Amino acid sequence: MFFKFTAQKTADWLLRNNRIIADKREIYEFGLEKLFSSFANIFFLLLFGFVLGIALPAAMFYLAYVLIRVYAGGYHSDNPLICFFVSIAVLIPCLFAIRFYRVWNVPVAFWSLLALSITLLVLISPVEHKNKPLEAIAKCVYRRRMLRNLTLISTSAAILSLLTLGSYSAAILCGLVLSATTACVGKMTSRMSAI
Repeated sequence: MFFKFTAQKTADWLLRNNRIIADKREIYEFGLEKLFSSFANIFFLLLFGFVLGIALPAAMFYLAYVLIRVYAGGYHSDNPLICFFVSIAVLIPCLFAIRFYRVWNVPVAFWSLLALSITLLVLISPVEHKNKPLEAIAKCVYRRRMLRNLTLISTSAAILSLLTLGSYSAAILCGLVLSATTACVGKMTSRMSAI
C-alpha cells in the first residue's frame, strides 16, 4: 500500500509540474510503484548484507538473481505489498546461507546445486505469468537472453569456486537457486490455475 500511495503522490506531483501528460499517468504510476518496490528491496538487501558483514556478496547475489529472473520469469504475487514482504522473507535466508556458506558449501553440494539450477532453468524458462503472457517471438528473445545471462553467471560462479572465493561463489549460486526456485513455483502455479 505504501508503494502505491507514494507512486500516486509522485505521479500527482509530476502531473502538476507538467513532467508527464494526464493520459500516461497510470503508466507512470505503475512504473513508479515498481521502481519504489525495487529500491526498497535493494535497500533492505544491502542493509541486511551490511549487518551480516557480506554487503558485496549480497549485492552479487541480487545481481545474479535479477539478471536471470528478468528473463526466466516465475512466480509473481498479484499484490505488490505481499510481493515485497515475500521478497524480504526469501532474501533473508539467502543472506544467511551466504554468510554461513562454510557450513554447506562443500564441492559436491556446490556443483550439484549449480547443475540442478542450470538444468531447471534451461528446461522450463521462460515462465509466463497470467498477467504477462508472452508471444512466440518474446519467448525466443527472453530464452536467448536468459541463456546468455545464465552462461555468464554460472561460469562466474564456477570460476569463483575454483579460486576458492567461497562467499562470492555461494552468493552467485544462491541467486541461481532462487531464480530456479521461483521459476519452478511459477510454472507449478500456472499449471494449477489452468486446471
